[in-house]
Amino acid sequence: MTSDQSTNIKSIGVIGAGQMGSGISHVCALAGYQVRLTDIEAKALDNALQVIDRNLARQVARGRVSEADKNAAITRIKTGTSYETFADCDLVIETATEKEDIKREIFKKLVPHLKSSAIPRSVGEARQDSGRGGGLPRLHRQPHPAADDQRGRLYAL
Repeated sequence: MTSDQSTNIKSIGVIGAGQMGSGISHVCALAGYQVRLTDIEAKALDNALQVIDRNLARQVARGRVSEADKNAAITRIKTGTSYETFADCDLVIETATEKEDIKREIFKKLVPHLKSSAIPRSVGEARQDSGRGGGLPRLHRQPHPAADDQRGRLYAL
């Protein structure tokens, strides 16, 4: 992703309302982005919104976030169970599964619903050079200099 692309991002789509998807949605909404969160199950979306609300409330209680910022972040998150939800997104991040065949199906169904300037990406522990991934657009973990393990910042390829 070039710096020009990153400065034009206003809305972010997230596929998968599990721990990673809800965490990405939380951070993006708090940073001021419009967020579209989808999952194949409406119950997972309800659970994700409850977790995000609870985590934001914890940040308010600790004085890290104002109540107004919490409420604004929550209103920036819209949910749905269809890929049409991503029609206006500038960046779409897939967090649904580690199974490559399912990732491919997701992207095959997703891309026709995206605007031409949208950036589709996948997040996961699998690395392209591991023989898995086969060219799927990924966000990879960049090792942080202070960490001996592979945890670190995400960067786009």
